Amino acid sequence: MGVSTSTRRIAVVMEPWRHNAAQASEGIRAFACQRPDWVLSLHGMGGPGRASLPAWRPDGILTQAYTPVELDTVAALGCPVVDIGAAYRAKGLHWHLGDDRR
Repeated sequence: MGVSTSTRRIAVVMEPWRHNAAQASEGIRAFACQRPDWVLSLHGMGGPGRASLPAWRPDGILTQAYTPVELDTVAALGCPVVDIGAAYRAKGLHWHLGDDRR
């Protein structure tokens, strides 16, 4: 079975060991469960994880970038990017601050 043309390939680019990543991942997972048209793929920020992004060709990226270089690297792919850490509010990119209260 192939991927439908209405399916959205969303790359989640973050390091699971970084601050708040577990909560962010859980929130993304919960939201994606409500979006049957989303196909998620987790990519690490460094090395092979990030290097695999161009071949996967995401329709959008959710990232938790901690340096301007990390943010620039994912933004260079040319698809919509949302920085869920909002550490670097780069011009032209969307950002979102999570609600850490539970």
